[in-house]
Amino acid sequence: MPASVEKELNRLYGLPPSDFVPARKELVKAYRKAGDRESAAVAATARRPTLAAWTANQLARPEEAKVRALISAGKRLRAAQRRALGGRSGGALREAGDAERNEIEPLLEAARRILDENGLGASESTLQQVERTLYAASHDEEMGNALHKGRLTRELDPTGFGAFSPMDLRPSRAKGQPAQPSVREQREKERRAQFRQHVQELRRAVKAAEHELAKAERSLGARQRDVDALKRRLTEAERRV
Repeated sequence: MPASVEKELNRLYGLPPSDFVPARKELVKAYRKAGDRESAAVAATARRPTLAAWTANQLARPEEAKVRALISAGKRLRAAQRRALGGRSGGALREAGDAERNEIEPLLEAARRILDENGLGASESTLQQVERTLYAASHDEEMGNALHKGRLTRELDPTGFGAFSPMDLRPSRAKGQPAQPSVREQREKERRAQFRQHVQELRRAVKAAEHELAKAERSLGARQRDVDALKRRLTEAERRV
């Protein structure tokens, strides 16, 4: 594939989802106008990514080092899986699973930030799809390459990895140590705290509005009394005319 097409595709997959199709049409049109049918055909096959895939693609840009670290952690975990299947240390498998989780957590937080900054809403469903995509990319070389290039068109599924499912490898903890909340649980806790704060702010706003309304009603009552007094004076003055 020509380097110019690679560059344009990178630009295309870095655009916000709503801009993808119009930009692709313009790119194909430009190539055809230039007589470059081959590049036009390649550009025309570019598929608009789903929201989860788009989010994962954006991680491959500003968070490239973290994506590389995740893919490396996945390779180490696969090696630990093979050793465990051979009857060797299962503890190493758990440690490798913990290491992979440690690489995924900051990427999920970055995914939430990307969605919020682009006004796309970091829903729990989308974040779960991004999480599954990251797991899948860390456990399959081809998928990992696709993520690293930032060219995913749909979310990935981390199933079919043999005896061990990466989604089932939870962080271990020392005996007697309290369980640490998962990233999802922590996010839910933060959302509840933010909502409680929002409710408190609304209550204060309602109380302030009620106070202002009471002041306005008192002022209105005073003005009404002034009007009534002026009407009485007017009536009396008219009788004397």
